[in-house]
Amino acid sequence: MRQDEDTKRFLEKLRARSRVKDAAKTMWSDLSDPDVEDRHTINDLRADRALRKAVDRAFPKSNSNVIIQCLFYTVRDASINNVLALSDISTFVHSAVARDFHGVPGPSVEASFLAFHKAYTRQYMDPAASTTPYAVVDLDSPTMLTDAKQALRKVGFPAFVKPATGFASVGVKKVNSDDEMTSVLQNLRTMRDKYPNFLSAPSASFFRSFYEEYVDVKKYPLALRDAVVVEPFIDAENFYTVDGCVIEGKIVHWAVSAYMSFYEEYVDVKKYPLALRDAVVVEPFIDAENFYTVDGCVIDGQIVHWAITDSLRYDDQDARFVTMICPTTLTHEQQKPIWDFYDDVMTKMIRFGFNNSFAHIEIF
Repeated sequence: MRQDEDTKRFLEKLRARSRVKDAAKTMWSDLSDPDVEDRHTINDLRADRALRKAVDRAFPKSNSNVIIQCLFYTVRDASINNVLALSDISTFVHSAVARDFHGVPGPSVEASFLAFHKAYTRQYMDPAASTTPYAVVDLDSPTMLTDAKQALRKVGFPAFVKPATGFASVGVKKVNSDDEMTSVLQNLRTMRDKYPNFLSAPSASFFRSFYEEYVDVKKYPLALRDAVVVEPFIDAENFYTVDGCVIEGKIVHWAVSAYMSFYEEYVDVKKYPLALRDAVVVEPFIDAENFYTVDGCVIDGQIVHWAITDSLRYDDQDARFVTMICPTTLTHEQQKPIWDFYDDVMTKMIRFGFNNSFAHIEIF
């Protein structure tokens, strides 16, 4: 398989030039010597421009399938039998692993795609789709503006416009007129054209390579199109998040969480008056050398450490910190001040009653 050989060749080059042999070993077990003399840190990788370029070639952001192939090697060589996905994109990767490794449980690619792509979510999975109007506008269509006007006539004003494959509310806009709608659509197209690998666009080659390999694009043609979903503005009384899981085909309920009136019901708003105010925090810009995410939990008042995750810094990109490596490549001595900071924060939280839950902290 050509892709397989390309990936192996990339990793061989990476291993030949890399002082971070442990990292290479986790990616391709046959490519590292069994005895690693020194455990270098993520700073070695970040500071070595030639090595960083080798990593870029080994893991091109334009090709998700190369990344998936590397994960396949890790699953195979380490005999991994379970995968935990913590985000929308990693769920795609998980579904690809579950498809090709029958010993690894996980969701189907089709189910993951339908839950992620908002246009198809509304069409196939939304119980309210028949009663709540919505429309889809293809940004690549020559009739985009005409389609947008028809969508607004169907949905009404005000309306919400959201990228069909967006996440974290990126690109979501409220519009009150045809002119505002035109501006929003043109801005989304400009963003896509200026940043072709913008992950909220399905035309981003990261998504495109995945969809072409794993999704039936004839059945779901919008997979390869940039589209937005247009929905009516709802002045909701309440907002709920509902969590659960599916185990061996059985639906398991976890919890329903309510938001809108939470502060008034549970927070001492006299003590914390900003709880009911719209406010922003102004902080100095920090040109951080490193960025780490730190995960752990508190069980019966005791702090439990889980893991530190490294992020590589790319100075020539808009999103400087990308590519997560877990567990960290830091030595135990280098990890200590990070865990000390985590413990200090968690100790303060425990004083306010935090207990029997996990906590995720980002440290620059």
